[in-house]
Amino acid sequence: MPHRIPPDIWTFLTVLIISATSGVVSIIHRILRGYAYSFLWVFGEFLAAILTGYLASETYPALDGTLPRFVQLPLFVSVCAYSGGRLMQVAEEILYSRLPGDHK
Repeated sequence: MPHRIPPDIWTFLTVLIISATSGVVSIIHRILRGYAYSFLWVFGEFLAAILTGYLASETYPALDGTLPRFVQLPLFVSVCAYSGGRLMQVAEEILYSRLPGDHK
């Protein structure tokens, strides 16, 4: 059947949905804790969650043998996507702190 959607597309869409949902949960959690939000911050957090979830899904096959058995792809992607925005911010702060000059 030439009109069937390949399984990789379903995996990719599932990863996007899990990442987006985890990003929304992370954003709502931070807003409820009193974090000042703006459109740009929400958009950036959302994209960071999707990027991190995608990268986690691509990394998972290489880590599959080293992770505990209960850590399946959806759990790995959702945890990475949930914490991805914050981890990217920390990495950015560390990088900027090591560069000479004022990079804020």
